[in-house]
Amino acid sequence: MHFHPFSGLKFSLFALFFIIWSGCAEKEIGISGVPASLSFTSLAGGGAAAVAAAQQTIQQGNARVVIDEASFVIRRVKLKALDAHEEDFKTGSFVVKLNLDGTKNTVALANLPAGTYDRIKFDFHKLDASEIAAIDLNAAPEFAEFIQDNGLSIIIKGTFDDNVTDGIAPQNFVFKSRLNEAQEYFFSPGLEIKEGAVSVNMDLSIDMSQWFVVNGQIVSPLDARFSSDIEKNIKQSGRKRNSS
Repeated sequence: MHFHPFSGLKFSLFALFFIIWSGCAEKEIGISGVPASLSFTSLAGGGAAAVAAAQQTIQQGNARVVIDEASFVIRRVKLKALDAHEEDFKTGSFVVKLNLDGTKNTVALANLPAGTYDRIKFDFHKLDASEIAAIDLNAAPEFAEFIQDNGLSIIIKGTFDDNVTDGIAPQNFVFKSRLNEAQEYFFSPGLEIKEGAVSVNMDLSIDMSQWFVVNGQIVSPLDARFSSDIEKNIKQSGRKRNSS
């Protein structure tokens, strides 16, 4: 995941790409400060055809994984300032469903006080029993799949083909995870929020190209032996570089 903080961009610029839902109690948007938003962009490969089909393709040799859907439960988005104080500007759990055509998904956050921030923090969050009991699926249907199996945090759907040349149809898969993991990413240089700025947007690019690659080889998402490796790849897909 790579960060690209931009200040002075109006939130309405991203409205067409908005496919993010919020379902649990969260901090009320403040009146003072600069309106903030967080965008998610998927990266992988597959070329123009994959983008047109709203898919992401990972291929090595004759092995191929095609990702048709990728969703996460995220909780408690924070920014940490250079003076070490933290701003907790979205506290509840919400579902992020990535746009696989490369367009941004953007969620509005609480207003952010002026200052310089050096990192953003959030959690991949497995829903617990109390949260599952409190969710009203009529109001928040995006949580329906995540309350299954005693609570999930990651759901990825697609197809896997270990040999695209053998004429055998690829296998459908649904990769599910209960990962609970705090994520922390640094801005370089720091993200400066100035008084009077129109708004600020932080762009998180998620590199999916290594999610199903273990020891240099594509592995089957259906093989439970590789579940922890795949989870590790997902956690580390944002820890390679930071840019502004």
